Amino acid sequence: MDMRTMVRCAKRCVVILVGVAALSACASGHNSVSAGLGTTTTTGMAASSATTATTPTTTTTPNTTTTPNAEASGAMTSSGATTPTTVLVASGPRPCVAGQLSVQIGTGDGAAGHIGFVNSFENVSAVTCTLYGYPDMQMLDAAGHPISTEVIRGGGYAVTSIPKRVVTLAPGVHASFQVIFADSTGYGDASCPTSARVEITPPNFYQPLTVAWQIQPYGGATIAQLQCGQITVSPVFS
Repeated sequence: MDMRTMVRCAKRCVVILVGVAALSACASGHNSVSAGLGTTTTTGMAASSATTATTPTTTTTPNTTTTPNAEASGAMTSSGATTPTTVLVASGPRPCVAGQLSVQIGTGDGAAGHIGFVNSFENVSAVTCTLYGYPDMQMLDAAGHPISTEVIRGGGYAVTSIPKRVVTLAPGVHASFQVIFADSTGYGDASCPTSARVEITPPNFYQPLTVAWQIQPYGGATIAQLQCGQITVSPVFS
């Protein structure tokens, strides 16, 4: 083999070796890529597993929605507590009504040109009741016709110190009231009519109680100012 032939063979060997080395490098590169893909896939699974593992934690999040619901329920309860309207019911005895009372006339007592009576209402029912305020009066003649009557509530002779107050009447209990009027003293020959009966209306009543009672009230400061039938009453008291 001459020198040229040997050089050619050597070049071919170098080319073959380079080709083999290139193929080997390609094979190694393929294996690295496959390993890389395997690692990527594994990482993806790990990520998936991590996601799956965290999923139960996120599912507990809806439980926190019960807190707003509880708060809302509390607000509704609080609001509901203020919604009902409070109805106030009166306690204790009620005012006396027709049919529960009778009236008694006291004994008259005269002094300083005036005549005074302490009369009373009695609770003749079986139920406790109350009275408050002033009674009213109307004189009647023998035929039942009204006689001129003027009732003055308090402020008159001997009744100014009696205050208005609620009087509670148990069955059989009395509430008193004063009746005072001027007699004929100081009026000369002037004469006022005398009643045969008197209608006495308890405080806050519309139906009077009629009793046989002969009274002759005068009124006015002088004969010229005479005003018959002027009667001063006190509020009821116990």
